Amino acid sequence: MTPTVSSVASVDVEAIAAALDEARAATLALLAPLDESTLARRHSELMSPLVWDLAHVAHYEELWLLRELGGAAPTEDRFDDIYDAFKHPRKERTSLDLLGPAEAFAFATDVRARVVDRLGAVTDWSDAARRAEFVHAMVIQHEHQHRETMLATLQLRDRPYPIPRRSTANRTAPTVPGEIELSGGTFTMGTDDTAWSYDNERPAHPVTLAPFRIDVPSAPRFAIGTSPSAARSSPASAAHATAVQLH
Repeated sequence: MTPTVSSVASVDVEAIAAALDEARAATLALLAPLDESTLARRHSELMSPLVWDLAHVAHYEELWLLRELGGAAPTEDRFDDIYDAFKHPRKERTSLDLLGPAEAFAFATDVRARVVDRLGAVTDWSDAARRAEFVHAMVIQHEHQHRETMLATLQLRDRPYPIPRRSTANRTAPTVPGEIELSGGTFTMGTDDTAWSYDNERPAHPVTLAPFRIDVPSAPRFAIGTSPSAARSSPASAAHATAVQLH
């Protein structure tokens, strides 16, 4: 269902729903090319099986958005143990009774459907509007963090990531072959956002680049003078950061 706008202007329900969708779409796109054995296997002693990360993301979402904010019962009590990153370090997680890939995807889908239903049903956030918005943004950031963790896992595995083939029917060759020269300039690196950033991302500070050349396929996405953090529209939609070591 499509969430409706809350009667309390301080909670932008549509923005929260869009940010939830954006985070989940990116997670599913990352995992889509992988078969079940790849999702269930531990690829490095430093990391968890990818399927643990997926179910952990869903459990965290259920814990905070459905149970803490909505008073819902847990899907399964045992998940509070299995998917608690504090109770089980990464080296232990393959020995746990984890959900299989299909079960983990189903769990994540079910939790998200109930979260969206609740977003659409709540019409009065006045009692704890600021807290509700913060908790939703925290959950969104958490999923972005775990996608970074899953990316690290994929980089550590013993084979390349299976990039899906894209149609080349409407693609044209770049008009500028080889390298291009950029004039350089000053841009803002980092952020002063203390709520949604890590200490190594702060503070915002100017960095000046001398003119340089770069391969065409690697041309920067953001123009000089515009930092990626400045393009963020809100904490809920921008809650993206490098994964913490614990997770």
